[in-house]
Amino acid sequence: MVPLASAGQPVPVRPLAWPVVEMLVATLRKLAHDLTNSMVAGVSMVDLTLLKCSEPAVADSLNRLRSQLLRPRATLARATASLPMPSADRPVTIEALAENIGALAEAGGIQLLGAIATTPWPTERPKQIDEAHWVHILHVLLQNALEAHAAAAIQSEPPLDGRLPYVRLDLTSVPGGGLRLLVTDNGEGCADLQVAATGGMRRSGNGHLGLGLAVAAAIAERAGGKLAIGHNPPRGTLAIAEFPGTIALARQS
Repeated sequence: MVPLASAGQPVPVRPLAWPVVEMLVATLRKLAHDLTNSMVAGVSMVDLTLLKCSEPAVADSLNRLRSQLLRPRATLARATASLPMPSADRPVTIEALAENIGALAEAGGIQLLGAIATTPWPTERPKQIDEAHWVHILHVLLQNALEAHAAAAIQSEPPLDGRLPYVRLDLTSVPGGGLRLLVTDNGEGCADLQVAATGGMRRSGNGHLGLGLAVAAAIAERAGGKLAIGHNPPRGTLAIAEFPGTIALARQS
């Protein structure tokens, strides 16, 4: 595990107030429904035209048009994946998360280290968080790290520490029986931790509303925990979620 002292002082992530999270869930759920309905007519017209089309070049253009018409829905889906609401873009069980992260890491040539290198993944979690919310926190932190590596790969930037790209997850106990979750990587770092911790910027990857860390911090706060981010020299980022000793550990069946 990377010593915290070597990474500088982590910056606390400012959590969204839970009523704000609930309002966002309700609002974006309605927006997703309305957006899907508004796209039906246009996509259906393209589909009907494709059925009548006999020219390969025209059909190819129509298929590209169909893909473009569906892009707003995909963008909104990535945004809603940051919220505690049903989403096809976010796993809700440890088993599904392990499969999701493993596939993404393999596709990107990224090493998985620590707890996520074991089979099965460890099932300990803070007692006051159910599995779906615990997986939500893990998914946000691991996805952020994987997307940073993907951005660096596009720019052909190898890790400065000379190691292969990696994402590491460690679970350790804290005095009094609490739990510390630490996610580290050697991907593209964060230029301004203070701004990132307040939702003003994000590291890299697919564009979205930038709600991931703030919502993860809100879930942790509801269980008496806290979330912080820091640098992982010579390049990379660390994220720490800590739940104090008043919270026992629960083991999933």
